[in-house]
Amino acid sequence: MTVAKPACDLLLDPNGLFRFDMDVCELPRMAKALDGVMVKWNVVLKEWQGVFSMMECKGKGSFVPGLEGWFSRELPAPGCCSGRAGSGLVADLRLGFCGADGGRGEKVRVGKVGVGVLSVVSWRYVTVDDALRYLQHFLSPSRDES
Repeated sequence: MTVAKPACDLLLDPNGLFRFDMDVCELPRMAKALDGVMVKWNVVLKEWQGVFSMMECKGKGSFVPGLEGWFSRELPAPGCCSGRAGSGLVADLRLGFCGADGGRGEKVRVGKVGVGVLSVVSWRYVTVDDALRYLQHFLSPSRDES
């Protein structure tokens, strides 16, 4: 399953946090137990001018309607600081499951996808401005290019 949302289609968090929830309108494709799930979250600039991989990880387990699957990955430090320390930020991806047949069976499907960026210091979501400043290090064209 692939979900792609342009920034203009995302609803801004009322508190200005970098956290977005999306409803997924996909046909059922998941069963009760999965041997493995691969989740990827990429931030892409318009017209593919830049791509940054926020997360790429694997997980497995039994998924139950009404519950969430949660994935996280520590984000790398910006290029100016890489190797010295971590970024202090974590990418967060949540999958919300619902019954594939109206809740009357064992099959489930992804009904919601949520993404966000957390601070490892406070374990709270960072602001949109802070997350965009971080992403700018990876998505802005290099000033050294000529």
